[in-house]
Amino acid sequence: MRGSTTGPLKSTAGFEVGAGGSGPDGTNTTVIDSDGNITVPAGASIASAVPYSLKTDDYTVTAAESGTTFGIATTDKTFTLPAAAAGLIYTFVNTGAGTNNNIIVDSGTDEIFGTFTLAGTVVVADAETLLTNTEGTTVKGDSVTIVSDGTAWFIIASTGIWAATAP
Repeated sequence: MRGSTTGPLKSTAGFEVGAGGSGPDGTNTTVIDSDGNITVPAGASIASAVPYSLKTDDYTVTAAESGTTFGIATTDKTFTLPAAAAGLIYTFVNTGAGTNNNIIVDSGTDEIFGTFTLAGTVVVADAETLLTNTEGTTVKGDSVTIVSDGTAWFIIASTGIWAATAP
């Protein structure tokens, strides 16, 4: 394994890594304790630790879902982000067929910054509040990943054609 070390992982306090559908109560959760011991729930694996949620309607994302990849396979749906808080991170993926999806990521009043591709050109999102994967140019697999520093949202990865606008 690349970057592997010998001996247990160490931390000053135990922390949890979510495993498909895990909750804050520790149910169905992969745990790495302060001694570096890893406990994985039955039927789970480290590779399946990234939470995934397929949505078919407009959806308001919660802070508790940070780290989740959201799939959307139906058109004209909006994901409304929670208030910006340091460390929140989400990925949104077009899982629909071809050019029939219109996905909107709405940050409310919090601003979005970063770069993405629009019609083959790198475009800067500078204090925008909406990201749109526009119907007609979407491709199955288009995605955007955003993270918050506590005051705004930042695009850290994107594929496909997205537009950024103010409401």
